[in-house]
Amino acid sequence: MTPPSTNARVTIRERLCIEAMPDACGVLMFGASGDLAQRKVVPSLFGLYTKNLMRRAFFLIGYGRSVLTNAQFRALVRESIVAHIPAAQRDEDTLSTFVAACSFVQGDYADPADYADLRTHIRAEQARSGTKGNLLVYLSVPPAIYAPIVQQLGTAGLAQERQHNNGWVRVIVEKPLGHDLASARALDAALRTTLTEQQIYRIDHYVAKETVQNICMFRFANVIFEPVWNAAYIDNVQITVAETVGVGERAGYFESAGIVRDMFQNHLMQLLALVAMEPPTSFTAPALHDAKAAVLRAVAPLALDAAATDIVRGQYESGSLRG
Repeated sequence: MTPPSTNARVTIRERLCIEAMPDACGVLMFGASGDLAQRKVVPSLFGLYTKNLMRRAFFLIGYGRSVLTNAQFRALVRESIVAHIPAAQRDEDTLSTFVAACSFVQGDYADPADYADLRTHIRAEQARSGTKGNLLVYLSVPPAIYAPIVQQLGTAGLAQERQHNNGWVRVIVEKPLGHDLASARALDAALRTTLTEQQIYRIDHYVAKETVQNICMFRFANVIFEPVWNAAYIDNVQITVAETVGVGERAGYFESAGIVRDMFQNHLMQLLALVAMEPPTSFTAPALHDAKAAVLRAVAPLALDAAATDIVRGQYESGSLRG
């Protein structure tokens, strides 16, 4: 890792980066050719790689039903990075090294034989890269197939923590988790039949946006705003999500999940919680979780009989953007 600057003004971000240097690991990404993977996950991984927030002992394996060769997948990765990472923030040598660590395995999400092939490929990459058995699994796929994938990973021996070399396995699942409370609980139970709680990372990528992360700093570290951030001085708060990205290739996902489950009950509720929560007892994950949960418990449910006056619904239609 690059040593910290000798400048006396070492930023808080630099200090956190020094403390948070993670273990070397490989990344296994399901749905690697999809919109979320190519528009968000791959550029983010490269951003960490270029900032020395990932070990150079690293590999990225894409898994999906698309028929892609390693060369085609690497070209897709390169195209994604070039499209989303400004030229000033990347150099050709680093990009080439990152892309060379990428490979692709084509397979079905429910075929045990394909997972056996995947296991062979992972073991070869682990031996080559020196990641010591550490594996991060990112499920960039519709939530309906989270449970089948995790079950197959367990059957193939890819989900168990490896005791002899202390290798860890972590599985990242994205929102929406289920379509109602009962299905969310059923999904959680299904994941736990294969994984321990420590292995499951439930994330909302919206919370990682820098603007969103700055809300706490803006509120609680700012002596101008913190004393007046209450109902006595603020009449109302409006949260607007203005998108420049249309449905694109996500029509199938939206037809099954819906925009409410895609945006409202996760991204927007997270913003609501950050804006309205009381100061947490500390800036640790459990304390922030408790402060957010208190806000959500205080939110009055929408009344169905008032839906016609309290809710305005819309529908995506064809249009043009940037010509």
